[in-house]
Amino acid sequence: MTAAIGVLGVVQCRLASTRLPGKALADLGGRTMLEWVLARALWCRELDRVVLATTTAPEDDAVAAVAEAHGLPVVRGAVDDVLGRYAAVLVEHPARCVVRITADNPFTDPETVDRVVRLFGEMDLDYAYAARIPYGTGADAFRGAELTALAKRATDPVQREHINRSFLDNHLAYRIGSVPPAPGTDRPEVRLTVDDARDLDRARAVVSRLDNPLGSGLLSIIAAYDSINT
Repeated sequence: MTAAIGVLGVVQCRLASTRLPGKALADLGGRTMLEWVLARALWCRELDRVVLATTTAPEDDAVAAVAEAHGLPVVRGAVDDVLGRYAAVLVEHPARCVVRITADNPFTDPETVDRVVRLFGEMDLDYAYAARIPYGTGADAFRGAELTALAKRATDPVQREHINRSFLDNHLAYRIGSVPPAPGTDRPEVRLTVDDARDLDRARAVVSRLDNPLGSGLLSIIAAYDSINT
């Protein structure tokens, strides 16, 4: 059996999307959006390993190929069961802590991810997240054993699609904590996720205003966002 690691980063990605099909492979400043997410995940100091979780759908062969080209392991699972895919990841890559990073968030902030992981460990939490930062720049952390247990018992389709819902719906049963925003990043009204074509246009505009696009910190990204909205 594979030895368990401490902290596993899971990049969750599939090409199917009702609002913007294929967005993970859309161009963003000369790279695919997925490449942005993978690169920024790999810069997180607190992640011991990064894995791509995608589906067995043939269209997601292209998603798997991007991760494999960057030397990252890929785990594929059921198309309509996100929680089941995480459980499949944990079979191959057991971990005490699982960090969810979604492929529609190209501006995921490595520093914030690291802060979430540190809080998770220091407070011995079941679930940790970042509060009040721009939407689409954070990540959340889960106890690996609890995700495995949830995959066996959760029947609500919403809880199987959104893996944090079981924790929020039953918050009194879990140890949950959040990291406050770093100075200058308390901007929950800023939208930096990519859900539809308008979001993608906004992300491209932000990238065009960054001096060091892929390596920019959250303060620089917020400043670029503000510059296109003034």
